[in-house]
Amino acid sequence: MKDGIGFEGYTFEIGWRTHGSVMIVVPYKEILPYMEPWARQKFGLTEGGSA
Repeated sequence: MKDGIGFEGYTFEIGWRTHGSVMIVVPYKEILPYMEPWARQKFGLTEGGSA
């Protein structure tokens, strides 16, 4: 995704009260400190977290 990495879950994975699918987006700036240099390069990220 443009702003982060998306994870999609379905109702049976999230909880019985949810309807449809649920998308959770983790912003690149939040995971950038944990990414290896090769992963940053693969996603086209700079140290500032922008593409």
